[in-house]
Amino acid sequence: MTKSRWPAHALAKLASSGLTEAHAAALGISFLRAPAVKNLHPAFEATDALHISYADPWAQDPSSGFHDLPDRPPFYRLRYLWTTPGSAFGEKDTRRRYTNEPGFMVHAYFPTCEGVDWPALLTDPAEPLFITEGELKAAKATVEGFPTIGLGGVDSFSSRGRGVTLLPELEKVVWAKRRVYVVYDSDAATKPEVRRAMNRLAKTLGQRGALTFEVMLPAGENGDAPKVGLDDFLVANGPDAFTVLLGSTFERGPEPLAQNEPLFTLNDEVVYVLASGLVVHQRSGVLWRPETFRLAYAPLPKVRERTETKQGPGWKETEATVAWLQWPQRCAVGSLTYQPLRAGSQEPRLTPHEDPFRSTWNVWPGWGVEPDAGAHPEGVQPFLDVVDHVFSGAEPGAKEWFLRWLACPLQNPGAKLFTAVLLHGRGQGTGKSLMGHTMKRIYGANYTEIGNEELASTFNGWAARRQFVLGDEIAGSDKREFMDKLKRMITQPVVRVNEKNLPAYELADCANLLLTSNHPNALSLRDEDRRVFVHHVTAPSLDDEFYMPYYLWLDTGGAACLFDYLLRLPLGDFNEKSRAPMTSAKAAMIAHSYSDVEQWARDLAADADSVLAGHPLFKTLGDLWTPAQLLEAYDPEGRTRVKSRGLGLALLDLVPKAHGGDQIRGPQGKQYYYIIRNQERWLAATLDELKAHLADPRAPVGNVTTVSRARRVGGRKY
Repeated sequence: MTKSRWPAHALAKLASSGLTEAHAAALGISFLRAPAVKNLHPAFEATDALHISYADPWAQDPSSGFHDLPDRPPFYRLRYLWTTPGSAFGEKDTRRRYTNEPGFMVHAYFPTCEGVDWPALLTDPAEPLFITEGELKAAKATVEGFPTIGLGGVDSFSSRGRGVTLLPELEKVVWAKRRVYVVYDSDAATKPEVRRAMNRLAKTLGQRGALTFEVMLPAGENGDAPKVGLDDFLVANGPDAFTVLLGSTFERGPEPLAQNEPLFTLNDEVVYVLASGLVVHQRSGVLWRPETFRLAYAPLPKVRERTETKQGPGWKETEATVAWLQWPQRCAVGSLTYQPLRAGSQEPRLTPHEDPFRSTWNVWPGWGVEPDAGAHPEGVQPFLDVVDHVFSGAEPGAKEWFLRWLACPLQNPGAKLFTAVLLHGRGQGTGKSLMGHTMKRIYGANYTEIGNEELASTFNGWAARRQFVLGDEIAGSDKREFMDKLKRMITQPVVRVNEKNLPAYELADCANLLLTSNHPNALSLRDEDRRVFVHHVTAPSLDDEFYMPYYLWLDTGGAACLFDYLLRLPLGDFNEKSRAPMTSAKAAMIAHSYSDVEQWARDLAADADSVLAGHPLFKTLGDLWTPAQLLEAYDPEGRTRVKSRGLGLALLDLVPKAHGGDQIRGPQGKQYYYIIRNQERWLAATLDELKAHLADPRAPVGNVTTVSRARRVGGRKY
């Protein structure tokens, strides 16, 4: 017995498809060592491979193959035989398995097996043909008596790059009235891109008169390898089992794929969401209830479905949308995501999973423009001129901070900044809103513009699928609940979307807010606020003649230039969690935000002696005051509506209470006492020390004299 010149791993690869070395010789498949592979073309990997020759069934000498490029060998493909692990344990090996020389047009594979007369088969439409993905699968099926054409990929029946709808060798086939059976891997049922390619093939062949059917292979029982190819099925079950599978397919009366084209059209345009029962439009992200979806696609042609009657099997027509909702091959996902991607990214929107409820569809629609530094001869200067105008007279660093705020979520797609920007000023046409209108060109459908009504509404559909929100002409509001809601909007990672006539659902919140206003008290801010950057625009209005050239620049390449500029802008120490810097405009807005009693409480906490100096009790009381005493100091004539509770809320977190906030029995009975001076001392004091101070505020307590007998405030002696 002659020893094989093929190594064990190459023979094992053949055997996995049910082929032998003798089959390989007939098929024109040879084994190459790594150095020989690398010598074929520099683009190839240096690893062992199977060399698969392609025969041209229409040539006088089929073995001469397809000659596309001068001075190059006929078209062939390599099947790499990797001998080293390509991934860590449990991870998928993503290394390429098949390849061919660059520059060639793809071709169809016709296995050269003994007894198979391809020219006769291809010109006789009475003979059925099979099509599968992969040369070894086609070879095994042809060896077993099922003449099968192999495609290098599910779309490899055409060449889009060369404008070829159907490969020349396939164009010559007599397709009219021929039955064609497409046998892809068993996981084709869960891959929408494969389903679409299958329908394109069926439609292309159908235009030439063929009736194209799908043969669905059953998935494997082994959980580690659920996918089954045609060669796997034949190796495991034999040709008779495949004949039975074909018979059962025929008995069900399969409808030709191309006649159900409306279902594939819907798979290209919409996705069914299992978690909510809604249908999402793939390009726009619009959501429909099933009944609304049916109305939207009512013009689609009806599809034919198999039915059983007393007279025997028959067909009935059904609305495409109704059939699609019940179709096992519909494009469906468990839930929706909203994940902006970097410019130029080609990541698919569908993230499949073995568990259908864990698959997702990304409803992010893409950027409004692509970045391009040379898209306009003026570059970004018109925009920078507007920024200089808006920020004229601003504190040092304010303009730079704002530009970084604009740039950060572009450089980090999906970043949720922990800050919002408020530009306010009474002047009209100063450029405040123009900042948002400019960013609209970059963000496209991810941008929206709202007002006070939307901010206050319980319906927040405007917040779904947004990266940039312009809140224009925000009116002043001193309501705490409004500010609390706004603060949540600024920092929340997830938004629960509540739209009219739709069930609520959740998406990632990537919206960043630019607010404009004519009011200096547009928001109710507090000293501790870190979420809002405020700039007071004092610049004059832009000339009317400015706007037309600016928008012309913006729409003729300026937005693309600006996108590129902001992507390259150095961020320094700015990041999505950076706090908003204090500006004079923000300090003024904070001052506007406090009521009289709140401002009095802040002044008391800052310098109690100055605030209480003119009060009669100031000469007799020490460091501990009751709420009633402080209220009498704030409003000695009782002219306001402020009560002890209101004063207590104003003092909260500013002036602490003694004895852990519990009451103390003193000269006024049991009372709460606020520590207006020497807070560190009295917070640590014992109850006896507190009582001693209340009994005689001028007496030493412990080793500390808490109040001097002669206090000087504002130059006056008490």
